[in-house]
Amino acid sequence: MPATKSKTEVRALGARERMFWFMDQKHPVHLTVTVEVKGITKVQSWRDALDAVQKRHPILSTLIKRNEEGQPALYRVDAAPIPLRVVDGSVQQRWELELDREMALPFTPEQAPLIRSVLIHKPQSAVLIMIAHHAIADGMALVFLIRDLFQVLSGGQIEALSFNSSAEELLSTLPEGEEVVQVGAPQAEPALYREDDGLTPRVTARKLDENLTATLKERARREGTTVRGALCTALVLAG
Repeated sequence: MPATKSKTEVRALGARERMFWFMDQKHPVHLTVTVEVKGITKVQSWRDALDAVQKRHPILSTLIKRNEEGQPALYRVDAAPIPLRVVDGSVQQRWELELDREMALPFTPEQAPLIRSVLIHKPQSAVLIMIAHHAIADGMALVFLIRDLFQVLSGGQIEALSFNSSAEELLSTLPEGEEVVQVGAPQAEPALYREDDGLTPRVTARKLDENLTATLKERARREGTTVRGALCTALVLAG
């Protein structure tokens, strides 16, 4: 018999989290980060590392449902490990195809956890794909999560953290005298969701060479931004 999963309400969703929760009901907006690792690893080591990271970050053990006041809220769920789907890398060598599949597969907010993973495993290398509901994580959060995974895989230790607050709660703790300046957006007609066309995502990859990567990294730091920020800006301008 499966273990009974207990659920405990943690807090209501913040405004940003609620936005992604609403958007996901019309079009899946989950996100992913993929990392390639060179070297010998064991599947069980990845499983153990995922369990350790999940213990460190409590939000990785949550679901979203309405509370007694009717507000969407995060609920902590026991015994809900991060799913790990293992793919034989000698058979499937294109991680883009696995990412196509994962991006087309929506999350069910009422089912924990709101994160899953795919491991394309080979004797001398591996590709890990992390997929998360956008209400509980963003791209940088997944990058830090993978950093923690590497630390565990290399024999290091990671400590458990407290449950993260919403953006509104963090802003309310600013020292006295500090203010948050909000710049109003110009008035415009409200945007409409496009109708679901039934098309599934398709993923393609581009790789920057070592010299261009180093130049981009140095220039981004000089401009006070990140490589990810520069790449996202380039994508928007190209589009």
